Amino acid sequence: KPFWLRQSRPAPAACLLHPHPFVSAGRLPAVRDISAMGCGASAGQRYAVALERQRMRDAAMAKDLQMDEETFSQYVANFAKQFPRRCSIKKTEMRGISLAQLRRIKAFVSSNIQDWFDTRAPYGPLSMDTVNLYHVNAWLIKPSTTAENCALVELLADAEQRPDWFCSHWWGEPIRDFIRCVALHRETRELNEDEAGLIYWVCAHANRQHMLDQELVKDPSKTSFFKAMNLARGVLLILDANCTPLTRIWCAYEEYTALAKRSKLKLDIATATGSDTDLLTDGFTDAEERLNNGEGSKQGQGQRLKMHREFAFPLEVLRKGLRPALHEAQASVEEDRRRILNAIAGKPTKQLDDIPAEMHESYDRVNKSLAGLFARAGLPK
Repeated sequence: KPFWLRQSRPAPAACLLHPHPFVSAGRLPAVRDISAMGCGASAGQRYAVALERQRMRDAAMAKDLQMDEETFSQYVANFAKQFPRRCSIKKTEMRGISLAQLRRIKAFVSSNIQDWFDTRAPYGPLSMDTVNLYHVNAWLIKPSTTAENCALVELLADAEQRPDWFCSHWWGEPIRDFIRCVALHRETRELNEDEAGLIYWVCAHANRQHMLDQELVKDPSKTSFFKAMNLARGVLLILDANCTPLTRIWCAYEEYTALAKRSKLKLDIATATGSDTDLLTDGFTDAEERLNNGEGSKQGQGQRLKMHREFAFPLEVLRKGLRPALHEAQASVEEDRRRILNAIAGKPTKQLDDIPAEMHESYDRVNKSLAGLFARAGLPK
């Protein structure tokens, strides 16, 4: 049976008007966006509006997952048992995630993947080779967070988790490959897997998916993405074989930010192709620095170690990285593309909705800087 029907006790009776058992238990749902109605509305009116919003979004999720009301209610209720809310983190940029928590997500997906299908055409079955963040968002993130109207990180963490690295990536890569890249990055950067303080910021897990209008504001420099990058020591760009992130506008903005803040932010690049996972580091790792600064015959060995480590990076990915055109990147929402390109071009906030320039010196500067990273990595080849 699917996990939501494997319980020894039946799930509490519920319907989409009250899509989780907390209402019948005397606990109001943790809907935190009702204040937008203003102080003129009564608490009862605001609660009714919040409940109606939740009813509508849950009905949409149930339709996508091809569930009736009762089945979806059980699905949500059992998430509350498996992933109870552990904390509330007000600042989105402080909702980082650890490698151990990412692996917990992967384990849950692996144990339930046989019951999942692609909610978008062609609606086929999923496997660990194909399941990506679009699927995880539909089957895990949104249903598990609807009752509390929170981020997935708030179901996994006990308190704020300040990010050390910001992950720039495409939702369409398999989560297995994404986690492989994070694991290799951690290992290469000499980051002990038992070190609880090492955290990555991943937008799907950090943003409250039911409140994205509050997470993503007009000015890109005021979004949770930018704020998280400002806290991090670097950006980890995760590429698939087609370098798809270089064609997505939000990734373009993230690379622009990393390159514009080179004195503060490192830009590491990872990729998983087939059974191989490879990493380009911006500069030397701590171990390589120690070897470079060593005495006698060991001096300079860090440079040789870095060249040897990065020699296996796929040549085809390097070639595609030599031809970035971030100003041609696309977006799911056209206004995001306009605002980001205008932000890169240095326009003030009031002009972010203008039609962006097709060519601009800032676009060229970012493209050349990014191409330079791939070119330097490809020199030994």
